[in-house]
Amino acid sequence: MRRFRPCLVPALLLALVGCEDPADPPAPAAEPTDEVAAPERETVEAPIADEAAAGLREAGEALGAALEAGAAVQADTPCGTAYQGALAMIAALREETGQEGTGEPPDEASFLRACNALPPEAQQCMIMSYALEHQEECEAWKQDERVLAMRRELAEVAGPPPAGSTAP
Repeated sequence: MRRFRPCLVPALLLALVGCEDPADPPAPAAEPTDEVAAPERETVEAPIADEAAAGLREAGEALGAALEAGAAVQADTPCGTAYQGALAMIAALREETGQEGTGEPPDEASFLRACNALPPEAQQCMIMSYALEHQEECEAWKQDERVLAMRRELAEVAGPPPAGSTAP
């Protein structure tokens, strides 16, 4: 009896690797769709330090308290409500954070004079709680020349903004 040559066995094994079992039908091709596949993204986990998370939580709570304080104010006019609401928000932020902040709001008479010159719809947008609920409408008013002029006038009355500020 003849022996198989040592190189013949590996050659047969290699030949069998590429063979398919005829009992297994080929996999169906994927159906084309109109959907755009989302690109695969590699995510990297970056843990937030406990101190940073606590600081963000405190800032969020302070902002929430300020918004509540501003929304609780009701004056005789929208401009009066806006001014008194802003003062209430500043006071709440100072109380919650223990910080004084920088800069001062314009005096009430200057604010009311400038605000009252605006159309009634724009006056409503000066109230923070209204502006938050009607963002699209109020965003459009921010670009109105009358509102821009009021902001410039109030900026002059209040003096130059603090260094690093994005105020007008």
